[in-house]
Amino acid sequence: MYPLGHTLDSAKSSAPFLYGNIVLKTDEFPTMIAIAKEHERVVIEKFPEAHFDQLAPLDPENQPPRTLLRVGHIPSYNGPEYSLYLDNPVGVLLLVMLCFKGQDDTCVPVLKWIGCNSILGQRIEN
Repeated sequence: MYPLGHTLDSAKSSAPFLYGNIVLKTDEFPTMIAIAKEHERVVIEKFPEAHFDQLAPLDPENQPPRTLLRVGHIPSYNGPEYSLYLDNPVGVLLLVMLCFKGQDDTCVPVLKWIGCNSILGQRIEN
């Protein structure tokens, strides 16, 4: 969702932008890691100068972790793109935060807060 009067492109260019997607696991991409690697491959194919760095998962005590947090550096964007993958037996909840340069200290804690509350919700239901 974005404010009335904005298009998707104008909303993304006016403030940090968060969106999500549910990605179902398939035979071709059966794990959270496989899904994330495919997303990276697609971006790098379109923007060869892009690169991604994996950050510490939100739940490092779980082995394997049920989360994957990474930052993408894509030169055509106005800043870094943070992706948070939350694993589930049948799919992955993907949250992406488009952050302006220099606003990481504001954007990343919000993304982590949403992710931690989503993990907590999953644990309560299981």
